[in-house]
Amino acid sequence: MQQHLDHEEVLRRQAEEREGRLTDMLHQVERHTEELQREVATSQQMARQDSLTGLPNRRAYEERLEQEYARWRRFGGRLSLLVWDVDNFKAVNDTYGHKAGDRALQLIAATLQQRLRETDFMARIGGEEFVVMFIGAEAPDAYKVAETMREAVASAGLHSNNTPVALTVSGGLSQFADSDDPVRVFQRADEALYRAKRAGKNRCEVN
Repeated sequence: MQQHLDHEEVLRRQAEEREGRLTDMLHQVERHTEELQREVATSQQMARQDSLTGLPNRRAYEERLEQEYARWRRFGGRLSLLVWDVDNFKAVNDTYGHKAGDRALQLIAATLQQRLRETDFMARIGGEEFVVMFIGAEAPDAYKVAETMREAVASAGLHSNNTPVALTVSGGLSQFADSDDPVRVFQRADEALYRAKRAGKNRCEVN
């Protein structure tokens, strides 16, 4: 009888050891899975972020625009698109160097972003080009925000080797209406932007 009890005790201990090892393996798998999930989330975020300015990039903009357009088509409301382009940016690079140009873009991005409303969205979609979506704003209100953004950039102070560097942006604003699609609205905003450029720069036009 004692022999049988001793054998049962050995089996019980072996079973507990196996259970402990399996539990440890399960915890390791769970930790590894969590690490992979964090890495995937970080990679996805980086894939949608502009590395220089920290703003969303073109990919993130296109995804958000698709979402907001679908919401606008379904529920209506107000949706406007604003395209910014840095004035004379090539001259900044040529005169002060590419590092100064990078600092200029970082400063402009931060300055524009600080003037956004909580519901708005901004991205860098090209070298010196930014786009803003005003979500739920009437056209006059969107224009007022655009003007505060433009004025803030013109007042921002950038220096290169103790020399002040003048920075301004020109913009084109267009609002979604009737049977518009994103391509058509962007084209109108882009046309308004070039009108602003031709009219002397450092201004925002509406189309």
